[in-house]
Amino acid sequence: MKGHFGRHIRCPRVSVSLMAIALAASVSAVQAASADSDLVARCRQDYDATNWVSALVDCNLALKTDDLSTDERAIVLKNRGMSYYYVGNHAAALGDLNEVIRLKPDYEPAYNNRGIVHEHRGDYDLALKDYAKAIALTPDNGDPYYNRANTYQDMGDFRRAAEDYSEAIRRQPGDALTLQARAYAYMRLGRFDLAVRDLDQAIAVRPDDVSALLDRAWAHAALGKVANAAEDCDKAAARDAAARAAIVGQVNGQPFSCGSLGTSL
Repeated sequence: MKGHFGRHIRCPRVSVSLMAIALAASVSAVQAASADSDLVARCRQDYDATNWVSALVDCNLALKTDDLSTDERAIVLKNRGMSYYYVGNHAAALGDLNEVIRLKPDYEPAYNNRGIVHEHRGDYDLALKDYAKAIALTPDNGDPYYNRANTYQDMGDFRRAAEDYSEAIRRQPGDALTLQARAYAYMRLGRFDLAVRDLDQAIAVRPDDVSALLDRAWAHAALGKVANAAEDCDKAAARDAAARAAIVGQVNGQPFSCGSLGTSL
């Protein structure tokens, strides 16, 4: 999905200086902590709230204590590792996730999350291996299938990507983001009819999603349904004026954007 309007939004990196200030502040915060369990809970709450710097502070504090159970330590390390990932320190993220797997070799989230880090680093074979392990551990969980599909898509293997998105959808029916991701894989395979079907469902759930509207406009245009494409373009442009100029794919070998509807089709 690279190069596509509204896709692959990355969490912004936190500057080293900001992280250093936050981590330095943790020295005094240690004295204020009432119990180890409070620190574990704060680490989890910060992570769940996507407060990555705060999560690093509280997870670091929790790991300084001596009374954590193996399960608690694994969860704290997992949360700290993914917080490192989201602020851009992928080496530290891998270090924490490797330690989680050493502590708990059958802990599925560690494999799924380590796969994400490997994928971001371009280590696709390692990512695929971790996702396969995560799937073996929790075959009813759609997340590893979705993440493995993303890896296949980054590798240009859209057939396998579509297959894994389908497995994710079987486990999480109606998930708009997965439907849109599968639609993109279908479009890259030339199956614009199947893409429209998925995008209809995705847009029913998220009617203001500009990228989904643009994808459907592209699919309609590829199918020769110019009026339908124009309608989706108008809806997308009403929500984001920049949408009309965005190049979202190719039709008849030419770059497609909403602005090209009247000229190239």
